[in-house]
Amino acid sequence: MKIAMLFFALSSVAMLSAQPVIIPVDKLVLLEAERATLSSDRAVVTAIPVGKNRQGVTLAPGVEEKNSLDQESPPDLTFVIQAERPGRFLLSSRADVDEHGLKLMRKARSKHQSLFLKLQIDDQRPTRRVAYLPLTESKLYRRVLGKFMLNGEIQQLKVWLPRGLRLDRMEVTTYRPPPVPEAVTDYQPTVLPPKVHPRLWVTPDTLPQIKANLTHPEHAAAWERVSKQAIEPFVFTFAPDRELTYNTKLEDAAANKACYYLMTGERKVGREAVQLMLDYLPRVEYGNQLDITREIGAAIYAAARVYDWCYDIISDPERQLLHQHLMRLADDMECGWPPFKQTIVNGHGNEMQINRDLLSMAIAVYDEDPLPYQYCAWRVLEELVPMRRFEYESPRHNQGITYGSYRFGCEMHAAWLFKRMTGQEVFHPNIKNVPLYWLYMRLPDGDMLRDGDCVAFSGYWKAQLTFLLCYAYSGSRLLKGEFLRQGGLYRDPVLFLLVNDPTIEPDDDLWQLPLTIDFGPILGGMVARTGWNFGLMAGDVVAEIKGGGYHFGNHQLADAGAFQINCRGMLAAPLSQYLFYGTGFDMNFNKRSVAQSMMLAVDPEEKFLWFEANDGGTRFVRGAPLTPEQARTDPNFNNGRVVACSFGPSTQLPLFSYYAVNLVGAYSATISDYQRQFCFLNISTPGHPATIIVLDDMTTSNPAFQKYWQSNTLHPPTVTADGVRLHSQASASALDVNMVLPTPAERTVEVLSGDKAFNVFGRQYTPPYPKLPESHGHRVMFSPRQARENDVFLTVLQVLDGAVEPFPCVTGATDVSYTVSLAGRLVSLAKGTGLIDRPFSLSVEKAGTQVLCAGLAPGLWEVRPTAGRAFACQVQARANTLFFLAPEAGEYRFAPGSGEGMPRLELAEPLPTASAPRLMPGMIELEGKVLDDVKAVKKDREFLAPLQQFLRQREVAAVEKDGRFAFTLGGHDIVLSEKSPDLVIDGTCLAGVLSPPSRDDGWLFPAAALAFLEDRSCHRDPLSNVLFFSAPEKREHGMLWLFSRDSDNPNRLFSILDDDPAKTSYWAARGRSVAFVAMLAEETQVQGVAIRWHLGDKRASSFAIECSRDGVQWENVFSGQSSGKTTAFEEYRFAAPVTCRQLRFIGKGNSANDWNSVVAFKVLH
Repeated sequence: MKIAMLFFALSSVAMLSAQPVIIPVDKLVLLEAERATLSSDRAVVTAIPVGKNRQGVTLAPGVEEKNSLDQESPPDLTFVIQAERPGRFLLSSRADVDEHGLKLMRKARSKHQSLFLKLQIDDQRPTRRVAYLPLTESKLYRRVLGKFMLNGEIQQLKVWLPRGLRLDRMEVTTYRPPPVPEAVTDYQPTVLPPKVHPRLWVTPDTLPQIKANLTHPEHAAAWERVSKQAIEPFVFTFAPDRELTYNTKLEDAAANKACYYLMTGERKVGREAVQLMLDYLPRVEYGNQLDITREIGAAIYAAARVYDWCYDIISDPERQLLHQHLMRLADDMECGWPPFKQTIVNGHGNEMQINRDLLSMAIAVYDEDPLPYQYCAWRVLEELVPMRRFEYESPRHNQGITYGSYRFGCEMHAAWLFKRMTGQEVFHPNIKNVPLYWLYMRLPDGDMLRDGDCVAFSGYWKAQLTFLLCYAYSGSRLLKGEFLRQGGLYRDPVLFLLVNDPTIEPDDDLWQLPLTIDFGPILGGMVARTGWNFGLMAGDVVAEIKGGGYHFGNHQLADAGAFQINCRGMLAAPLSQYLFYGTGFDMNFNKRSVAQSMMLAVDPEEKFLWFEANDGGTRFVRGAPLTPEQARTDPNFNNGRVVACSFGPSTQLPLFSYYAVNLVGAYSATISDYQRQFCFLNISTPGHPATIIVLDDMTTSNPAFQKYWQSNTLHPPTVTADGVRLHSQASASALDVNMVLPTPAERTVEVLSGDKAFNVFGRQYTPPYPKLPESHGHRVMFSPRQARENDVFLTVLQVLDGAVEPFPCVTGATDVSYTVSLAGRLVSLAKGTGLIDRPFSLSVEKAGTQVLCAGLAPGLWEVRPTAGRAFACQVQARANTLFFLAPEAGEYRFAPGSGEGMPRLELAEPLPTASAPRLMPGMIELEGKVLDDVKAVKKDREFLAPLQQFLRQREVAAVEKDGRFAFTLGGHDIVLSEKSPDLVIDGTCLAGVLSPPSRDDGWLFPAAALAFLEDRSCHRDPLSNVLFFSAPEKREHGMLWLFSRDSDNPNRLFSILDDDPAKTSYWAARGRSVAFVAMLAEETQVQGVAIRWHLGDKRASSFAIECSRDGVQWENVFSGQSSGKTTAFEEYRFAAPVTCRQLRFIGKGNSANDWNSVVAFKVLH
């Protein structure tokens, strides 16, 4: 090492004597890597396929990379430079990767797996910077490394390379901070921080109530957690001469301690918070990792709270030090400092940077430095607030489900900070309606309809932080109920204590919301559903149509006109997947129309910005409007025009939901005119929950441009005579797509599957998540055979729940409309792209038919049946619908008119409605039929069913006499005794197996066991707590009853009879002598048992098996261990066959601990 360092010292002298590269002011200087001084044994010049010189530098073969901060070695290459004058300079790298690097980057799944350089200027503190990001697809990737001080003297820029990187060059230029807009220079905010501390999240006026709330039961767990972490010392060590990577735990500890001081006045804990920040802020360095601004901001936010909440125990010099390094970190934020490098209305500038982090800093340091507040207040109050007042007239977020929930949560921080600081709400009240978007996009299984760039998620989708801020801000009981359904806040107990209002009673009953929502004109769309049931087995239909209003770029997709349909799984589904922004797949498939169920029209010459894929979809908008005026006037942001949205006749439980949107503005000049109509019929009959009628009228500017009506799906579709059938997972439901127009003879249909699904008219792309269902999706494309400017597509989509066939469907046309008749409904949809303003007639087959005319011009319409009384109806603007129940069959004539002398149409109360059957906790559904008046109750972890009501519904006789309740079910005689835990089955007594039942509670009986008596399985839906009893199955396991006194989860115990090889759930009990008893359906000869063990390949389990004929006398027939080598079934044969009615498993722990964990259990006959 000494020899190496001596060599490096001598070579450094030589380099300093070499002619340096001069760095002029405001000029870009290129430092070619091959011209640097290379370490002769570590770095070599290599060929680069592209670039000016086609040469670069990489590590020599077999050389270990030395690019971590804890490794000391001579640099791999060194540049000698000299700034023309001292100042701050921006340093960048340009590099590509070799085969090894390419493999690493394709395998990477996070920004932390980037390729890092180590840099050092002279003997300054070394730093690590990202030179290449995962999934980067450019041949030569340029990355800004950071801002560095150059002193005007000759200096060495030393570089250590990672394995796999080929460095082409370094770039140096003068750094110029973002200019301050002229309007901000003399800006005087109308809202100012009070002249007191604290003022972040809490003021002297609000602090007493927050303190009082600490003792409320809702706050007990959070306060206990904060107190415990605050009192506990945080061990923090650092090397003075080495930069620190960020430490989230330290930041949280400091904030907790500051909060504890705020609430208790405990000075010692408060000083610990201050000292942590004094030690941490001057040394922490964030580098240039992707999106690192979020981590920088978290440190600023933590330090700002310490600064404000501990203000009275911080000395002036300490405040100066904290302020100095808060500003240092602010300078590295992505929005820059002053914070005008990015817009605040979209993109990363709309996230926590200004809304929370810099605004918190500005409020905290306002007394010492009012300039940061001047800047942040202008950005929020003068830019963001007016834009959101405009946008939130549509109660949804333009950035979609995941990015939208995050960025809206960021805005809610700003809303809260101003509200708490001054008592004023600076945002328009319509901000309180935006969370409705996430409620309506929710699917019954807890997942969400997709919107915007969505990261992969499964299970019940959550955004607890956002929902906490929303319900506490608006006082909404429904939003608080949703917050709790998401699990409550688990990450930030401090914020929970500051904003939660324990007087708001949560309400999780979403049935009080209408089944349909109109998202309005700014960000147009509609979601219609048949119910608000939650559960993995709920059969509700949820459908969405998008389009109209404005496009706001960034993570918003090119999906105007797209629809999604869900029933027991996605039927019509987008194939979008998002991993990293800007990859080939992201820009050419994920964000594009081709990934959606919508219309495409391909002009072979059309260009979509600078991206290679031409999918024939809507314009690909990347920018965002900065003001309402720009959104309204710049055609680039035109996303179509909402023509109509109407649902009724009951707005709460509508029979129909209609949406019409003209989308010509969303496409390029390829499209001359285009309108999509989407009519959702809530049928809610068994097997046929809903039907959707889609009518598309598209005119292209050239008849040669091929049109495609596309619907995407996740599972293999089936082509039918009338169109195609789409299926959900396991085919539990289906979507029958009947394309009426063009007729089968006039169209082609193509199903693209496998790699072809991700081929965009000759351009192939690879989805980033190969295991997701979307990666195995399918695109169904209908196209007219004959080329013409105008084509009409009329499609009837029937949702089929279970093994049913579609309703018979009759279609027709009038001069002005297309008609669809099915299931007692007659729907008329306007032809063309205008509204009907002249007379027409419809023929109604039966009295009582639900008649819906859509696409009518607003005004008074006269309806004249050939027989019967005429009436008049007012058609509302933007609804454009007329609905009535036909009083009789026959011809009906519709015409605009005065309605003079005619009665007005008034539907009788109560209005006709439709919805899916409402699922309630404890409800029992038997083979798809809900048992009326039977409600199981939960006791501990077990559901108990009332036998009296259950058997009555089943028409099973029962005898109640002398404190006993007897019945026969599944061929077995059952007897219960009043308030006794004993049960008699077929004359055999099972002692202590019941929670003692009584006549008063309807003779409560374990639901899982009740199903089991008839060879059924009982499944509890974890979201709804509805119990589903399956159809009887063949009792191959030979069991009749299972019970254990050592475990309180009977459902898990019965589940061990499920021998599905893919099953991972298991029954477990802890101890060296725990047991469960299995009662056989009949006395029989047993050869042994087979068991699948949890972690059976990692530990050996000890156990014994005992057998009995009467449950009194027991015989040990096996004692031993599992092999510890497999997770599959292992057989344990008895020494000799045993005749018995009951078996007892006795667990004795395993080789790792004293848990006994059984995945599956079988008796060997």
